[in-house]
Amino acid sequence: MHTKEDNPSLVHHIEDGKRIPFIYSFDQVDETVFSRIGGKAVNLVKLRRAGLPVTPGYCITTDAYDYYIEYGKIPDGLVAEITEIKSTLGSKIAIRSSANCEDDTQLSMAGVFQSRY
Repeated sequence: MHTKEDNPSLVHHIEDGKRIPFIYSFDQVDETVFSRIGGKAVNLVKLRRAGLPVTPGYCITTDAYDYYIEYGKIPDGLVAEITEIKSTLGSKIAIRSSANCEDDTQLSMAGVFQSRY
């Protein structure tokens, strides 16, 4: 599925013998990741692919949440990777809480989750 060459993310988990990143840039997201990222992120990826002006962004997958639930901690290195991403984006970012069931064709959850700047 995804390899280190596909995604330079250092923070990952192993699934079926493959390295699966916890973080993807909008440009790295493909249809296999859609079910593991929030609805807003999916729509931003689609808009970016359509050539609309969407700022660069990253998605933390639901796998990171699953890891937290299973092990009671954030995956090692995830905070450092987010900090590095923040730096590469110019240190001014918005963090949008989202859900993979959010903002699809059957459900709108506008305003339910918070944004942080």
